[in-house]
Amino acid sequence: LQQIEAAALKAGEIMLAADSIEKATDEKTGHANFVTKYDRKVQEFLFEELARVLPEASFVGEEDGAERFKDEYRKGYAFVIDPIDGTTNFIKAYRPSVTSIGLLKDGKPFIGVVYNPYEKVLYAAERGRGTFRNGTQIHSSGEPLARSLFSMGTSPYYEELTEGSFKLAEYYLRRAIDMRRSGSAAWDLCRGGGLRDHGYRREAPHLRRAFIGACGFGGGRPGAVSAGKIKPWGSQGRKHEH
Repeated sequence: LQQIEAAALKAGEIMLAADSIEKATDEKTGHANFVTKYDRKVQEFLFEELARVLPEASFVGEEDGAERFKDEYRKGYAFVIDPIDGTTNFIKAYRPSVTSIGLLKDGKPFIGVVYNPYEKVLYAAERGRGTFRNGTQIHSSGEPLARSLFSMGTSPYYEELTEGSFKLAEYYLRRAIDMRRSGSAAWDLCRGGGLRDHGYRREAPHLRRAFIGACGFGGGRPGAVSAGKIKPWGSQGRKHEH
């Protein structure tokens, strides 16, 4: 875990050193789905750095365009990396943007690390050990939804799920205190363990789903919109940082 944390901190340095970001931006498939040269740079760095930590591990990255798991990701170790989660924020200098690393073991979440270099905050979780913020253990408060904030993503590049996303927002706005959205899925999960929509389809596991499982088992509990149907998962309380 410590070596993965160290890699995340170094990746954050690349993000902080970035300049002329809008001029180094390309569009991927889908509406408002961007990638910068820094996304690629951070991913390449993390692949190289983490290969030294676990040479036997497989790698899947956000910027590879992978949509489905291969059998190799379900055996042994597999790193699941989103080099800059919150790329649109990153381009527009709207915080936060984070680097996020998930490690699966035999296809199941084992370690998750999320680093926000702008606030110098690092969240880390390891199965069986709990979740930590800058080295201090944190816990879910267990508050009911009616006394909680919730968070969700809109994933504008999955336009077929827009209507379902906002139906989900309305559903929970009527049941919770209020909604928050940072523009970074990983950060929202770490901050509050909120209710997420990342445009997943259960029949086609996406690398984001794998990462959220890897970083969110410390307290967050995602929800989903699958094939246009709202599938809320419980009323997980807000995570308090004791």
